[in-house]
Amino acid sequence: GELGGEYVVKADGLCGGKGVKVSGEHLKSIDEALAFCEEIFAKGEAAVLEEKFVGEEFSLMSWCDGDNLAHMPPVQDHKR
Repeated sequence: GELGGEYVVKADGLCGGKGVKVSGEHLKSIDEALAFCEEIFAKGEAAVLEEKFVGEEFSLMSWCDGDNLAHMPPVQDHKR
């Protein structure tokens, strides 16, 4: 399907919470999004283009020893 004007672009893999560019906030046009993808490709990395979700963000960490699964409480980083 089409993303329209609601999308995010980032390098594939862990970015330490950095490196995501959001349409409308950081990327003002499709040309800017494509240029950012080219920057990612120039570093030898793959780019991820995803639908922009609006809402609260949280992290949930879990541990597994192969038999048991234990969750830590969800946490939020209030950036804005």
